[in-house]
Amino acid sequence: MGGWPSFTIDHPAISGSGGYMDQGQTRIEPLASDDQAGYEAVVQLGDRFDDRLGQLPYAAFEEARDDARILVARDADTDTIIGYALYRLPRNEVSLTHLCVEPDARGMGIAGALVKTITERHSQRLGIRAKCRDDYGLADTWQHLGFTARAKTTGRGRDRTPMTVWWKDHGHPDLFTEYELPVELRAAIDLNIVLDLASPATRKPRSEFLVADHLAGRLQLVVSSGMIAEIKAGDPARRRTLQEAINPYPVVNADPQRATDLEQAILAEVQKTSPQFPVTDQDHRDVGQVAHAAAAGLSVFLTWDESLIKQLGPVVETLTGIKLMKPVYVVLHLDELANAEAFRLDSLAGSGFTHARAGTRIILYASTPIRSVLGTATLHSVDTDTPARLSRRHRGQLGLTRREFDDYLAGVTAAACLTIADAQPLPVPYELAWLRDQAEFQPPQSYRYLALGDPEPLHTLAATQLK
Repeated sequence: MGGWPSFTIDHPAISGSGGYMDQGQTRIEPLASDDQAGYEAVVQLGDRFDDRLGQLPYAAFEEARDDARILVARDADTDTIIGYALYRLPRNEVSLTHLCVEPDARGMGIAGALVKTITERHSQRLGIRAKCRDDYGLADTWQHLGFTARAKTTGRGRDRTPMTVWWKDHGHPDLFTEYELPVELRAAIDLNIVLDLASPATRKPRSEFLVADHLAGRLQLVVSSGMIAEIKAGDPARRRTLQEAINPYPVVNADPQRATDLEQAILAEVQKTSPQFPVTDQDHRDVGQVAHAAAAGLSVFLTWDESLIKQLGPVVETLTGIKLMKPVYVVLHLDELANAEAFRLDSLAGSGFTHARAGTRIILYASTPIRSVLGTATLHSVDTDTPARLSRRHRGQLGLTRREFDDYLAGVTAAACLTIADAQPLPVPYELAWLRDQAEFQPPQSYRYLALGDPEPLHTLAATQLK
């Protein structure tokens, strides 16, 4: 946490200080990665106001905590968390995702102190960007916090609610004058996701986070010309319903011959290991949709169909560069995916996101309270699904009670279980603090490839078979 400023607030004024002050004060500080009670308090506060803050996967909260991107406001007398700010660091700016204060603590300058602390920490960046629905009536609040309105946009929900882009400038001249940048990532969605988002609430929650307001301007969901062709060739009785369901999404057209060529190339490659594929008409249609998305130049195709991802994912990525993934992953790793470098095959080793493959050597570490690298293993398989299904399939291998498993994945719609083999413990664990002294190092929230800049002991460990 080195370099983080700590502020205390003597209500209502803000004063910079490194220590505690007298009664009636609030302390602003980053949420420590090992502060489980504080993490739970932040999540609970966010959940209470998710109707305004928007849905955010719990894994995204964890990732922000581990990256020191959550600031908390604590009552200096009781140490209770009474507010927090959660943000990202895309491009050369700060993007404010959540800014939330307990109702009883509002009007005391806490939101201003959180924003000021972000500015102090990231003053080298151009500024802070935030989006807020106009019908919340918070324009005066944003202006009081030092923000100015820069652009208008619309929310990601079906009602397309008007929103304002707010900007707090950090005083860097002659850089960017246009703060509402083009959408960061366009992702093709399959028909099941379209139906999720068009269906009643009994089906919709599985995919609803894809249209959360905080993703406006960042993630654009599109449908491919392959989906249009599938609907036109399908059951006439369902055609009108499906066409209405896709209306909210732009259609990305591909060159028909290019799409056909890619479809044939994908089939030829898959059939080298699965000669019977495609087995069903739906298999044919799935390949067609993926081929059209790739031919249109898209980089991501979203689907909940795990068998499709396993069957086509590696082949399609190798041939075309497009990634097939479940929706939850695109939200958690949007910054990496939006960066063009993340799609270059020769740069995957440095990416924070990867599709791990069987046979990969794994370095295992434990978080709080152990906080050490413990040994190595070999990846046998990766199984992604809903937590309930994963628990049923792997209950004999988890080493957890069902309650522990459910508590850990509470609120998560999709998770991954890694089955490992050949686990080999280190004679003496490597403490994470020691590894950080060797080189700048941040262990991943889930898993990633070892990067060139990671500490040398980890490279040696990965290349060594322990005895």
